[in-house]
Amino acid sequence: MSHLVISKKSEVYLHVEAEVHVYYELADQFTFDVPGASFSPAYKKKFWDGKIRLFNTKRSNICWTFR
Repeated sequence: MSHLVISKKSEVYLHVEAEVHVYYELADQFTFDVPGASFSPAYKKKFWDGKIRLFNTKRSNICWTFR
């Protein structure tokens, strides 16, 4: 059983403390495809995979508001 601690980092980000495998599960859950991304120049040049990731596994924070 894993423990998960979520705390407010700023007005935009939440800090998550958990085991590493939980970070990857959260990253999978908070990733979505952008509609029409295949028409983007960055996608066509293979600089971007057309996904938006709200959870950052390296910083262990999640964006919880949209600007």
